[in-house]
Amino acid sequence: MTNHARNGRAREHRVSKWMFNRGWFQIMRAAGSKGVADLAMYHPLYGLAWVQVGTAKSKRLSPLDRDRLVAVAEQTNALPLLATSGPGIPTRLWVVTREAAGKWKEWPL
Repeated sequence: MTNHARNGRAREHRVSKWMFNRGWFQIMRAAGSKGVADLAMYHPLYGLAWVQVGTAKSKRLSPLDRDRLVAVAEQTNALPLLATSGPGIPTRLWVVTREAAGKWKEWPL
């Protein structure tokens, strides 16, 4: 496992634990970023969320990745979220739209 993969895995686990501590339950983790999202999380009040995990320095997804994430969220009546996290940097959640990242709103969790 490369350092990049190890860091990504650690970030996914950190985000999953952070969300769990706020009432979310992990349904699935897509190892190796092979799917449209890294995590599927469920909250009794908010429902299902498809979560793409990234670094706090880069919250960008390509137009194709944004479209895929939003489309799956629409088809499953879920939230399309991007979680940004890094060592010593607070985790933040963004509601992904088909627009550029600068237009996304932070999810107030």
